[in-house]
Amino acid sequence: MDRWNGVLRVSLNPDSRCYFKIAVSVCFSSSSKTLTVPTTNAIFFNGDKIQGTGTAVIEKLSNLQNIADILVSKLGVSDNVWVIEASNFNGPFAVYNDFFGSINSYGEPKSYDPSGFPSSASTSLLLLRALKEAKRQILGEQEHVPTLGDDASCFNQPETIMIIFGFSKGGTVLNQLVTELALSKLETLEMGTKKREDSRAVLEGVAGIRFVLHGTPRQWCDNRRAWIRDEMEKLFQLLQDAELKTEGKLQAVKRIYFTDQPPNLQMHFEIIENLDIG
Repeated sequence: MDRWNGVLRVSLNPDSRCYFKIAVSVCFSSSSKTLTVPTTNAIFFNGDKIQGTGTAVIEKLSNLQNIADILVSKLGVSDNVWVIEASNFNGPFAVYNDFFGSINSYGEPKSYDPSGFPSSASTSLLLLRALKEAKRQILGEQEHVPTLGDDASCFNQPETIMIIFGFSKGGTVLNQLVTELALSKLETLEMGTKKREDSRAVLEGVAGIRFVLHGTPRQWCDNRRAWIRDEMEKLFQLLQDAELKTEGKLQAVKRIYFTDQPPNLQMHFEIIENLDIG
Protein backbone atom coordinates (compact mmCIF):
# COMPACT_ATOMS: atom_id res chain seq x y z
CA MET A 1 0.00 0.00 0.00
CA ASP A 2 1.25 3.48 -0.90
CA ARG A 3 0.35 6.84 0.59
CA TRP A 4 0.06 10.26 -1.01
CA ASN A 5 0.32 13.49 0.99
CA GLY A 6 -0.31 17.01 -0.16
CA VAL A 7 -1.94 20.34 0.62
CA LEU A 8 -4.64 21.23 -1.91
CA ARG A 9 -6.56 24.40 -2.75
CA VAL A 10 -10.17 23.44 -3.42
CA SER A 11 -13.26 25.54 -4.08
CA LEU A 12 -16.88 24.50 -3.75
CA ASN A 13 -17.75 26.21 -7.00
CA PRO A 14 -15.55 26.21 -10.13
CA ASP A 15 -16.27 29.93 -10.55
CA SER A 16 -15.49 30.81 -6.93
CA ARG A 17 -12.38 32.70 -5.92
CA CYS A 18 -12.63 31.36 -2.37
CA TYR A 19 -10.45 28.32 -1.77
CA PHE A 20 -10.20 25.91 1.12
CA LYS A 21 -6.75 24.64 2.02
CA ILE A 22 -6.96 20.91 2.68
CA ALA A 23 -4.10 18.73 3.85
CA VAL A 24 -4.73 15.28 2.40
CA SER A 25 -3.18 11.94 3.28
CA VAL A 26 -4.73 9.08 1.30
CA CYS A 27 -3.77 5.46 0.77
CA PHE A 28 -3.75 3.78 -2.62
CA SER A 29 -2.37 0.70 -4.31
CA SER A 30 0.05 1.27 -7.15
CA SER A 31 -0.06 -2.44 -8.05
CA SER A 32 -3.83 -2.51 -8.59
CA LYS A 33 -3.89 1.12 -9.77
CA THR A 34 -6.81 2.03 -7.51
CA LEU A 35 -7.52 4.02 -4.42
CA THR A 36 -7.67 1.73 -1.41
CA VAL A 37 -10.96 1.81 0.45
CA PRO A 38 -9.84 3.08 3.87
CA THR A 39 -10.77 1.61 7.22
CA THR A 40 -11.45 5.16 8.42
CA ASN A 41 -11.93 8.60 6.90
CA ALA A 42 -10.88 11.24 9.42
CA ILE A 43 -12.04 14.81 8.75
CA PHE A 44 -10.48 17.59 10.84
CA PHE A 45 -11.98 21.09 10.73
CA ASN A 46 -9.29 23.52 11.86
CA GLY A 47 -9.81 26.72 13.83
CA ASP A 48 -8.66 30.32 13.93
CA LYS A 49 -5.17 31.39 12.90
CA ILE A 50 -2.69 32.16 15.67
CA GLN A 51 0.08 34.33 14.31
CA GLY A 52 3.27 35.81 15.66
CA THR A 53 3.57 33.69 18.80
CA GLY A 54 7.20 32.81 18.15
CA THR A 55 6.50 29.43 19.75
CA ALA A 56 7.81 26.50 17.75
CA VAL A 57 5.21 24.07 19.10
CA ILE A 58 2.30 26.32 18.14
CA GLU A 59 3.77 26.97 14.69
CA LYS A 60 4.24 23.23 14.15
CA LEU A 61 0.70 22.37 15.23
CA SER A 62 -0.79 25.17 13.14
CA ASN A 63 0.57 23.50 10.00
CA LEU A 64 -2.14 21.51 8.20
CA GLN A 65 0.19 18.81 6.87
CA ASN A 66 1.68 18.27 10.32
CA ILE A 67 -1.82 17.78 11.72
CA ALA A 68 -2.59 15.25 8.98
CA ASP A 69 0.62 13.34 9.72
CA ILE A 70 -0.20 13.22 13.44
CA LEU A 71 -3.69 11.86 12.78
CA VAL A 72 -2.35 9.18 10.43
CA SER A 73 0.13 8.11 13.10
CA LYS A 74 -2.72 7.75 15.59
CA LEU A 75 -5.20 6.06 13.27
CA GLY A 76 -3.20 3.77 11.01
CA VAL A 77 -1.73 3.30 7.55
CA SER A 78 -5.02 2.09 6.08
CA ASP A 79 -6.87 5.32 6.93
CA ASN A 80 -7.41 8.56 5.02
CA VAL A 81 -7.13 12.01 6.61
CA TRP A 82 -8.53 15.35 5.45
CA VAL A 83 -7.55 18.51 7.39
CA ILE A 84 -9.72 21.44 6.31
CA GLU A 85 -8.99 25.13 6.81
CA ALA A 86 -11.75 27.71 6.36
CA SER A 87 -11.87 29.50 3.02
CA ASN A 88 -12.40 32.88 4.65
CA PHE A 89 -10.76 34.67 7.57
CA ASN A 90 -11.63 37.93 9.29
CA GLY A 91 -8.20 38.73 10.64
CA PRO A 92 -7.37 35.61 12.68
CA PHE A 93 -10.99 34.40 12.85
CA ALA A 94 -11.95 31.40 10.71
CA VAL A 95 -15.26 31.94 8.90
CA TYR A 96 -16.90 28.77 7.55
CA ASN A 97 -19.67 30.75 5.88
CA ASP A 98 -20.55 27.99 3.35
CA PHE A 99 -21.41 25.62 6.18
CA PHE A 100 -24.15 27.66 7.85
CA GLY A 101 -27.36 29.37 6.95
CA SER A 102 -26.35 32.42 8.97
CA ILE A 103 -23.00 33.36 10.48
CA ASN A 104 -21.44 36.59 11.76
CA SER A 105 -18.20 38.20 10.60
CA TYR A 106 -16.22 36.41 13.33
CA GLY A 107 -17.31 32.98 12.17
CA GLU A 108 -19.82 32.42 14.94
CA PRO A 109 -23.16 30.92 13.85
CA LYS A 110 -26.22 32.84 14.99
CA SER A 111 -27.98 29.51 15.45
CA TYR A 112 -27.60 25.87 14.48
CA ASP A 113 -30.37 25.54 11.92
CA PRO A 114 -30.42 22.32 9.85
CA SER A 115 -32.58 23.79 7.07
CA GLY A 116 -31.06 22.92 3.72
CA PHE A 117 -28.29 20.82 5.30
CA PRO A 118 -25.57 23.38 4.43
CA SER A 119 -22.73 21.71 6.36
CA SER A 120 -23.51 18.22 5.11
CA ALA A 121 -23.75 19.41 1.50
CA SER A 122 -20.60 21.54 1.69
CA THR A 123 -18.58 18.81 3.42
CA SER A 124 -19.59 16.17 0.89
CA LEU A 125 -18.89 18.38 -2.11
CA LEU A 126 -15.60 19.64 -0.69
CA LEU A 127 -14.32 16.12 -0.02
CA LEU A 128 -15.29 14.90 -3.48
CA ARG A 129 -13.54 17.87 -5.10
CA ALA A 130 -10.48 17.31 -2.91
CA LEU A 131 -10.44 13.64 -3.86
CA LYS A 132 -10.59 14.50 -7.57
CA GLU A 133 -7.75 16.99 -7.19
CA ALA A 134 -5.66 14.48 -5.23
CA LYS A 135 -6.36 11.93 -7.96
CA ARG A 136 -5.21 14.38 -10.61
CA GLN A 137 -1.98 15.11 -8.77
CA ILE A 138 -1.28 11.44 -8.08
CA LEU A 139 -1.74 10.69 -11.77
CA GLY A 140 0.81 13.34 -12.57
CA GLU A 141 3.32 12.06 -10.04
CA GLN A 142 2.77 8.32 -10.49
CA GLU A 143 3.21 7.57 -14.20
CA HIS A 144 2.28 3.91 -13.67
CA VAL A 145 -1.05 4.70 -12.01
CA PRO A 146 -3.43 5.48 -14.92
CA THR A 147 -6.64 5.37 -12.89
CA LEU A 148 -7.78 5.48 -9.30
CA GLY A 149 -11.32 4.25 -9.80
CA ASP A 150 -14.55 5.79 -8.62
CA ASP A 151 -13.99 9.15 -6.94
CA ALA A 152 -16.64 8.50 -4.29
CA SER A 153 -15.49 4.99 -3.38
CA CYS A 154 -13.48 6.25 -0.41
CA PHE A 155 -16.58 7.68 1.23
CA ASN A 156 -19.61 5.55 0.35
CA GLN A 157 -18.47 2.14 1.54
CA PRO A 158 -20.60 0.89 4.46
CA GLU A 159 -17.59 -0.66 6.19
CA THR A 160 -15.72 2.64 6.32
CA ILE A 161 -15.76 4.45 9.68
CA MET A 162 -16.10 8.23 9.69
CA ILE A 163 -14.40 10.31 12.40
CA ILE A 164 -14.98 14.06 12.44
CA PHE A 165 -12.88 16.41 14.56
CA GLY A 166 -13.85 20.00 15.30
CA PHE A 167 -10.79 21.81 16.65
CA SER A 168 -11.43 25.17 18.32
CA LYS A 169 -13.55 27.25 15.87
CA GLY A 170 -13.86 24.12 13.73
CA GLY A 171 -16.14 22.79 16.45
CA THR A 172 -18.92 25.01 15.13
CA VAL A 173 -18.99 22.96 11.92
CA LEU A 174 -19.19 19.77 13.96
CA ASN A 175 -22.12 21.18 15.95
CA GLN A 176 -23.93 22.05 12.73
CA LEU A 177 -23.31 18.60 11.26
CA VAL A 178 -24.77 16.95 14.36
CA THR A 179 -27.85 19.19 14.12
CA GLU A 180 -28.34 18.25 10.48
CA LEU A 181 -27.84 14.57 11.16
CA ALA A 182 -30.44 14.72 13.90
CA LEU A 183 -32.97 16.28 11.55
CA SER A 184 -32.35 13.56 8.99
CA LYS A 185 -33.24 10.94 11.62
CA LEU A 186 -35.96 12.68 13.63
CA GLU A 187 -39.12 12.47 11.54
CA THR A 188 -41.16 14.19 14.25
CA LEU A 189 -38.99 17.29 14.46
CA GLU A 190 -41.11 20.32 13.53
CA MET A 191 -40.20 21.95 10.24
CA GLY A 192 -42.05 25.26 10.69
CA THR A 193 -40.82 28.54 12.14
CA LYS A 194 -40.40 27.12 15.65
CA LYS A 195 -36.81 27.37 16.85
CA ARG A 196 -35.09 24.00 17.03
CA GLU A 197 -33.60 24.20 20.51
CA ASP A 198 -34.64 20.81 21.93
CA SER A 199 -31.11 19.55 22.54
CA ARG A 200 -32.28 16.33 24.15
CA ALA A 201 -34.34 15.38 21.10
CA VAL A 202 -31.43 16.24 18.81
CA LEU A 203 -28.96 14.08 20.70
CA GLU A 204 -31.34 11.16 21.02
CA GLY A 205 -31.86 11.38 17.28
CA VAL A 206 -28.20 10.69 16.49
CA ALA A 207 -27.95 7.35 18.28
CA GLY A 208 -25.16 5.21 16.89
CA ILE A 209 -22.52 7.91 17.25
CA ARG A 210 -19.72 8.21 19.78
CA PHE A 211 -19.08 11.71 21.11
CA VAL A 212 -15.73 12.49 22.71
CA LEU A 213 -15.15 15.89 24.30
CA HIS A 214 -11.45 16.76 24.51
CA GLY A 215 -10.28 19.74 26.55
CA THR A 216 -7.48 21.34 28.51
CA PRO A 217 -7.31 23.62 31.56
CA ARG A 218 -7.13 26.56 29.16
CA GLN A 219 -10.72 25.92 28.10
CA TRP A 220 -12.25 24.12 31.04
CA CYS A 221 -10.46 25.56 34.10
CA ASP A 222 -10.16 29.26 33.26
CA ASN A 223 -12.29 31.25 35.72
CA ARG A 224 -12.14 34.26 33.40
CA ARG A 225 -14.08 32.24 30.82
CA ALA A 226 -16.25 30.15 33.10
CA TRP A 227 -19.02 29.95 30.50
CA ILE A 228 -16.87 27.57 28.41
CA ARG A 229 -16.76 25.04 31.24
CA ASP A 230 -20.44 25.57 31.98
CA GLU A 231 -21.44 24.95 28.37
CA MET A 232 -19.23 21.86 28.20
CA GLU A 233 -20.73 20.42 31.39
CA LYS A 234 -24.28 21.04 30.17
CA LEU A 235 -23.49 19.37 26.85
CA PHE A 236 -21.87 16.40 28.53
CA GLN A 237 -24.85 15.96 30.84
CA LEU A 238 -27.17 15.97 27.83
CA LEU A 239 -24.97 13.40 26.14
CA GLN A 240 -25.00 11.18 29.21
CA ASP A 241 -28.80 11.46 29.45
CA ALA A 242 -29.09 10.50 25.79
CA GLU A 243 -26.71 7.59 26.33
CA LEU A 244 -29.02 6.22 29.01
CA LYS A 245 -32.17 6.73 26.96
CA THR A 246 -30.67 5.07 23.90
CA GLU A 247 -29.30 2.20 26.01
CA GLY A 248 -25.75 2.95 24.97
CA LYS A 249 -26.40 3.35 21.25
CA LEU A 250 -25.12 6.89 21.69
CA GLN A 251 -21.85 7.01 23.65
CA ALA A 252 -20.36 9.96 25.52
CA VAL A 253 -16.77 10.34 26.73
CA LYS A 254 -14.97 13.32 28.27
CA ARG A 255 -11.18 13.66 28.35
CA ILE A 256 -9.05 16.43 29.82
CA TYR A 257 -5.32 16.78 29.22
CA PHE A 258 -2.43 18.58 30.98
CA THR A 259 -4.21 18.70 34.32
CA ASP A 260 -0.89 19.23 36.13
CA GLN A 261 -0.13 22.44 34.20
CA PRO A 262 -1.45 26.01 34.47
CA PRO A 263 -3.62 27.17 31.54
CA ASN A 264 -1.66 28.45 28.55
CA LEU A 265 -2.06 28.89 24.81
CA GLN A 266 0.46 26.21 23.89
CA MET A 267 -1.58 23.40 25.47
CA HIS A 268 -4.51 24.46 23.29
CA PHE A 269 -2.47 23.19 20.32
CA GLU A 270 -0.56 20.42 22.08
CA ILE A 271 -3.84 18.59 22.58
CA ILE A 272 -3.62 17.66 18.87
CA GLU A 273 -0.46 15.64 19.54
CA ASN A 274 -1.86 14.15 22.73
CA LEU A 275 -5.34 13.20 21.50
CA ASP A 276 -6.47 9.85 22.82
CA ILE A 277 -8.70 8.59 20.02
CA GLY A 278 -8.72 4.94 20.99
